[in-house]
Amino acid sequence: MRTSGQFLQDSPVADGQIFLGPFTGLALVGGNTTNNINQNNGANANFFNLNGASTTYNIVANLTNILRTGTAPNYQEQFGTAALQPGPSSVANTSDPLNLTGMPPIKKAVLATLTGGSNGFIAKGMQINWIDLIYATGANAVTSVFASLDAIKFANNVAPVVTNLFNNYGGASFPTAAQTNPYVARATITNPSFLVTTDSTFQINIQVITGATATTSFYGIVLGVSFNFN
Repeated sequence: MRTSGQFLQDSPVADGQIFLGPFTGLALVGGNTTNNINQNNGANANFFNLNGASTTYNIVANLTNILRTGTAPNYQEQFGTAALQPGPSSVANTSDPLNLTGMPPIKKAVLATLTGGSNGFIAKGMQINWIDLIYATGANAVTSVFASLDAIKFANNVAPVVTNLFNNYGGASFPTAAQTNPYVARATITNPSFLVTTDSTFQINIQVITGATATTSFYGIVLGVSFNFN
């Protein structure tokens, strides 16, 4: 199918998953990094081998998947909106000509018959809804497992603006008890939102502090995302 216009999607797809592992986005930057990647351990799964006793390991990643600025689409018609430009925009009280966006069920907050419809253009790009940490402590417990997720905005000659989405550093750890098979430990983002500003990124930081006897395997993380690229 081909069109000279645009395909536009009002509602995001909410079941996206992104895996980051030792060879696919995660970097080990602290602790004993000697022989730190174990390949094909019998389960055909690669992992960081955190084998230093009472050692602090830091694992980091910047999300490099497609992000969008949220620029308003060009609807090619101008109906005298509040922004004096075609279609919805970031200016309040702007919409497409019919002001009927989305597919049922439509939230009451944007139901055209009750509220006049949507206010502004639909957010595009990606938002992170939850993060799963996948690791096995082995025969010995770890001391703690912490993680943080930040949205970072850069601009010329301006200090980076960091918006924290999740952080349990200094709080309750992810599970630490001895467990041979991997944990899949989830943290849910309380107020997820689309990252739509120019020169921005998502940054993930993970800290694992091993116990006196260390046998920890860190397989990676999975990000649960909603995405809307059309």
